[in-house]
Amino acid sequence: MRQPHVGMMAGRKGRSRMRIGNTEIRPLGGAWGCLAMIAVSILLSIFCTIGLNLIAR
Repeated sequence: MRQPHVGMMAGRKGRSRMRIGNTEIRPLGGAWGCLAMIAVSILLSIFCTIGLNLIAR
């Protein structure tokens, strides 16, 4: 089975972009990107904790 292409390319203004197959992933930047990553991290942490507690019962 052929592995999908994963690579880093230089983007505009020195930012990097990641390509996985035909999908391009660009990181969020600035204050909004930072706040979004913090919010996603907190929400995923809460959901994982609740999910593991439900499974462990």
